Amino acid sequence: DRSDGDMRRAVNLLQSCHNFYGNGKDLTPEALEDVAGSVKPSFLDAVWHALLTKKSFHLLQLAVDALILEGYPALTVITHLHDTLLDNADLPDHHKAAIVERIAQADKALADGADDSLQLHSLLANVLNLILNPSKNP
Repeated sequence: DRSDGDMRRAVNLLQSCHNFYGNGKDLTPEALEDVAGSVKPSFLDAVWHALLTKKSFHLLQLAVDALILEGYPALTVITHLHDTLLDNADLPDHHKAAIVERIAQADKALADGADDSLQLHSLLANVLNLILNPSKNP
């Protein structure tokens, strides 16, 4: 999954994991995710829980702060959010389209040198606003 079908990339990931963890006994899926730099599912679950279940800006803010403190780059988080968004059956398609548009705006801002924390907070606050006020958004 992390190599996107590229065998060289998969082998390099396994070699890096082996170099980092030593013997093959400690090679776990979690170890591969760590070496690959993937966002842990628990962090993304906290974001989606704050957005969809609790609909709480405070919980959302705490989840984003935890992502930033863990050291995840905003672009990586946004990519993972995008991927999980597309698989989310709880949101209607027109909400997904509006969220993807906001993701594109955040991506552009990050490419232009914007602050990671501010972009994540802004993006997810806009998503929460969309969920709370669907009639005010396309």
